[in-house]
Amino acid sequence: MLQVSSFEGATLRVPPEFRHRARTVPHLTSHRPANSGLTCAGRSRGHFAMNFEFLRTLHGFINLLQVCFGFAAIFASSLIWSGSNLYFQFIYQGFGWQTLILFILVTTFIFNFIVFLSNLLGKDVLGTVGKKRLLLMYAICLVLLIVAAALETWYCGISAGYLHSRFIAVTIFSWLLVVSYIALLVVTILFV
Repeated sequence: MLQVSSFEGATLRVPPEFRHRARTVPHLTSHRPANSGLTCAGRSRGHFAMNFEFLRTLHGFINLLQVCFGFAAIFASSLIWSGSNLYFQFIYQGFGWQTLILFILVTTFIFNFIVFLSNLLGKDVLGTVGKKRLLLMYAICLVLLIVAAALETWYCGISAGYLHSRFIAVTIFSWLLVVSYIALLVVTILFV
């Protein structure tokens, strides 16, 4: 069995039938500098580091709230639990705009979750996207959520008993999302 040195002191054992490949593949035969295992963020390859400091910032806290509010709104809007059956309802008879509301909630939730996860994993979303584009995306989400919250508020008035508690819950979470986006826009403009 041929032993070929690899980076950072690890040893790679190459079976005899693959010896000719080991001699021709540069990353198996050459020695690398000690710091070659570091990424541009300063973390070693293979090490998974979370940026929990992001959660301590105002921007991170608001983003976490948005993910929670968005999930709660989607949960209240579409998940139906009847006895031992669990299913999603996307179309409500007599409430045609509810599908648009659900689409807006899911779209903004996916956006929030991607931004949250990217920041949590240590990626600089603001530096990558840019402040103006990020503010534009926040503003688009805000306008969409205002439309969804207004429609849901209107449905609360006309539902009167039929799915009324579900519409009230979605209305509350939708308006909380609107307020959180306003706060996020202000924080991004003033402090970032």
